[in-house]
Amino acid sequence: MKKPNSTKVSVVVNFFNLRREAKRTLFSLTTIYQLHVNKNDYEVIVIDNGSTEPLDKKWVRGMGDHFHYIYFRSRTLHPAGPSTMLLAKAGTIMLWFVLTVPVFYHRG
Repeated sequence: MKKPNSTKVSVVVNFFNLRREAKRTLFSLTTIYQLHVNKNDYEVIVIDNGSTEPLDKKWVRGMGDHFHYIYFRSRTLHPAGPSTMLLAKAGTIMLWFVLTVPVFYHRG
């Protein structure tokens, strides 16, 4: 992670056992996908909150050197714990995405 104020935006993506959704989300944050930005404008901090099948750190880094992967083994699924430790290291603006499993209700 970069020093404070050297990055305009820090994007935190937090997930647990949502490998497919995490990969899609991370790709959507690459400079290939985003328009009119470069890698110096933002960093992506990827927090795997103890998934049983974690993402490959090298794969995440392959998205760009502004992507940082943290595997956080937690006793709780609550994402606030690992994310709060990043506040001191985050850029000027912080965006926080928590990937969750969609819940569908069926009336019937």
